[in-house]
Amino acid sequence: IKKLVDAVKRWGSTLAVVDHTKKSSPNVMGYAPLEIHDLSGPGKDAVFRSWILLNRRRPFNAEKAEHELWVTVGGSAGHHAGLAVDIDESRDGQGARTWNVRVASASKRRNEIKAEAEAKKEAGKREKLLAEADRAEKYLSRKAEPISKSEWASGVGISNIKMVQLIDLVLERAAAIETNRPEGKSGPNSVHYIHKDRYRDWADSISVDSDNSDSRS
Repeated sequence: IKKLVDAVKRWGSTLAVVDHTKKSSPNVMGYAPLEIHDLSGPGKDAVFRSWILLNRRRPFNAEKAEHELWVTVGGSAGHHAGLAVDIDESRDGQGARTWNVRVASASKRRNEIKAEAEAKKEAGKREKLLAEADRAEKYLSRKAEPISKSEWASGVGISNIKMVQLIDLVLERAAAIETNRPEGKSGPNSVHYIHKDRYRDWADSISVDSDNSDSRS
C-alpha cells in the first residue's frame, strides 16, 4: 500500500482505498462502531492517515429499505467523530426511491439503544408476570372456598414473595376478592382470597350455615 501511496503522491493526488473488515471482528459481529484495527489485513493502521469506517447498527431490513449505520471518522491530523447515520431508501407515493438521511451523535444513539433494550427487557418481564397472574387466577377460580396466600402460592407452584405481586395483579383486575379467614381455618394471617365468580355461592353457603346454626340454638 505504501508504494501505491507514494506513486499517487507524485501526481499530487490523495489515494482513497475502499476496504473491508475482518469477518471475525467482535465489532462487526456485534453491530458496534468500528475501529481501524477491524480492517482486514495487517499494517493498514500504520499507513492510512485518514479513515471513515462504516458498520451497521442492526441487520438490514429489505422490507423497510432503511440503513442504520455507525460512522467512525478519524485520522492522524487529530480529526475524529462518532456518528449514527440513518438512510431511508423507501419508495414515495409515486414509486420513486427516496434518499433521506438523519445524523446524530453516536453517544446519543447508544443511550437510546440501551434504553430500548432495557424497555424491551422490562416488557418481557411484565409479559411473563401477566402470564403467571393468568395461571394464578385460573387456579383460584377452581376453589369453592377462600384460600390463604400460602395455599395459593403452593397451588400455583411459586414462592410467597412472588405471590404478592401476582395477588396485586389479580386484585387490580377485580378477579379476586379479599375476605377474612373462613370458619375452621387457623393461622396468623386472616386474609384469604376467593375468585369473584365463586364469591356469591360461597357467601350464600356461609349464610345458610349461619341460619341453620341459629335454628339449632
